[in-house]
Amino acid sequence: MKKLGYGSIFLLILAVIAIGVLSSELSAEKSKTAEIQPDETETVQTGQATAGVSHNPPSLDDVPDGPEGEAVKRGYELVNNTSEVLRADAASVEDG
Repeated sequence: MKKLGYGSIFLLILAVIAIGVLSSELSAEKSKTAEIQPDETETVQTGQATAGVSHNPPSLDDVPDGPEGEAVKRGYELVNNTSEVLRADAASVEDG
């Protein structure tokens, strides 16, 4: 019984040491990230300046014919009407 007690205490001490080492590594990593952070802030501010630009995709009238055009139209329908398209493609009780 005493061997089990000493073994448990040893594992507990080992776990505490491991947690201490990992926390010090984590704090060191956070401090390195904090030093890099000002550069990322400048990038975010630049991104905010261009946030007013809107995406203007081509019209569906410009989609080519053939399998590529069908794929583009299918993708458009999947993005804009996901539940309706998937519901239409799904098997129903009547299908068996």
